[in-house]
Amino acid sequence: MKHKTLYKTRKLLASAVAFAFFPMANAAETDIEWVNPDGYADLGTDFHDEVTLEQFQGELEPYIARIAERALPDGYQLEIKFTNVDLAGEYEPWRLNNDVRIVRSVYPPKMSFEYKLFDSRGNLAKSGEETIIDPTFDFNVGRRFFETDGFFYEKELIGSWIRNDLANSLDS
Repeated sequence: MKHKTLYKTRKLLASAVAFAFFPMANAAETDIEWVNPDGYADLGTDFHDEVTLEQFQGELEPYIARIAERALPDGYQLEIKFTNVDLAGEYEPWRLNNDVRIVRSVYPPKMSFEYKLFDSRGNLAKSGEETIIDPTFDFNVGRRFFETDGFFYEKELIGSWIRNDLANSLDS
């Protein structure tokens, strides 16, 4: 028993020394704002209130932060102002049970936002307005089949934009 305690103490001491001499890099940071959410195509609209903005924010904000931290250079800061969110799928009022969101290729996820990306010195590295849409979102059927995430398609959409469009544009 004494050996395990000594091992844990040495391991803890080694970790402390490593952090003292090799400080962790400042990971990319995110700042997200939701502009006029009452005007969004989805998220708590009049007829179908199955998804609230708070639920969506609670899922998407940590996801965006995690993707930005991995994809963007250390010390960068990403500011996103969402102006519209249209979730994958739609309600089809002609169906008998019109309280079910039907997810088909004709109803892809779509997001509109403004963004600013600042480098590690606080200089504006990139900015713009985007409307992103994934018309092939339903091709991820195999992967989606095993996911229990209610916002899988929306996370894939914004994550793909951060990894493939935003981060790759910095290499140019």
